[in-house]
Parts: sequence; C-alpha cells; structure tokens
Amino acid sequence: MTMNTMDADNRVIINVGGIRHETYKATLKKIPATRLSRLTEALANYDPVLNEYFFDRHPGVFAQILNYYRSGKLHYPTDVCGPLFEEELEFWGLDSNQVEPCCWMTYTTHRDTAEVLATLDRLDLDTDKPTEDDIMKKFGWGDEYQSGDLNCWQRIQPKIWALFDEPYSSTPAKENITSRYDLQRLREIVQDRDRGEINLNCARQREKGDNLNCSRQREKGDNIDCARQREKGDNLDCSRQRENGDRLLKAERKGRSSRLLKTERERR
Repeated sequence: MTMNTMDADNRVIINVGGIRHETYKATLKKIPATRLSRLTEALANYDPVLNEYFFDRHPGVFAQILNYYRSGKLHYPTDVCGPLFEEELEFWGLDSNQVEPCCWMTYTTHRDTAEVLATLDRLDLDTDKPTEDDIMKKFGWGDEYQSGDLNCWQRIQPKIWALFDEPYSSTPAKENITSRYDLQRLREIVQDRDRGEINLNCARQREKGDNLNCSRQREKGDNIDCARQREKGDNLDCSRQRENGDRLLKAERKGRSSRLLKTERERR
C-alpha cells in the first residue's frame, strides 16, 4: 500500500448544507464522545457513491466547529444568533461552555437580553398599561378616535411614540430598550426614569456648550485671519510708498544733475 493510498484512506469528506469539508479521521477523534468522532460508513448519512457524509445543518457554524477539532479553540461566528449557535453545538455533541474567552461576551449577549425581557415581563404585572383611548387623548385626538376619523399618521404616531418612550408597551419596544442599554443600565432606568431624563438634559446642555465653544473658536480664528490680512495690506502699502519715494528721489537727483551739467556748459 503506497503512501498516497494510506493518506486517502485516512481522509473523510463531510458535506454540510451543500458545503463539502475534507479532513482526517484522526482529527475528528481529538474530541471523543461527539457525533463527528463516531462517524462510520454504516450510518444513513454516508453516501457510498460520493464517498461522503451529508448533514443538512448550518454550514457557517460547522466551519467553526470543524476548526475546533483542528485547533482546539471554539470561536463564535458573529453572523448567527446565539440560540442558533447553541442548537448547532448540541446537535454535534459539543459543550457551549468551551467557547473562547474572546468570544464569550458576544456569545452570551442573547442570554442577557432574554433575562431583561423576562424582567420586563414580570414588571408588566405591576404596571398599568395606558389604553389606546388614553394614548389618543394624550395626543389630543380623543374626539377623532371616538368618531373614527383618524388619518393614517394619527394612527401610527402613537405606536412610534410608545416604541421609544414606553418600554412595557410591546415586545419590539422592550427589544429596542435592550439594544440601546446594557443589562445594569436598563435596570437603573426601570427603577428610576427621572434619572434618565436628567442624564438626557445634561447631555443636551453639554452639546450646547460644545457648540458654543466651537463658535467662539471659529470667531476667534476669523478675527486672527482678518488681523493678519490687515497687517499684510499695511506692509504692502508701506512697501509701495517706499518704492514710490525712492523713485521720486532718484528723479529729483537726476534732474538736479542735469541742471548742474547745463550750467557748467554755459559757463564754458
């Protein structure tokens, strides 16, 4: 048996979601008691014609899983959500706690989000939600709402307002809150909304102060430019005046020399 034949016998082809991956059987044995470590030709997934194993699973996640067998490091692909990644790991028989520290915070974000949504759901039990009639009255459209004369914008605007200002109004509103704040910050906002309003006012005041400073700096810069231009103009005028004075002096001297020469000739 030649070396090429032995190498071919040790290789295995795995087709995942239409993407073919090729590796060595010894590589798949590095992590025992997993689905890939127990591959045999007796499995229904094996195609003897194509000499490959086929799995109808997520190919992008499998690329990271196969790299885990090769390098011993499990990284989280950022183009998939956390629950999908956990589902794929469970299918291949891998432990999700083996995710590398560099990917752990990104990978566990969905858990924090789920925890926040559960907290908001519990708070819903103790929070009186405003009725649609109350919301319309808040916008001053109570009569139009009762008579059914609301236009398209009047029906949509309260929902947009609730999405940003009422975190308990709907699931999208809760998700909007969790996407803008981390877990600890969200808990503080739920406990004290006034604190959030104060912070917002402070931010606006700082922004206003920054804009004022920028305006003053631009004004100061313009004044400096104007002063330099005036100085440049004064220097230019002085230079021209000196040049004209020199010309007049030369002309006067030349005229005086001519008169002296003429007088001298007349004496002779």
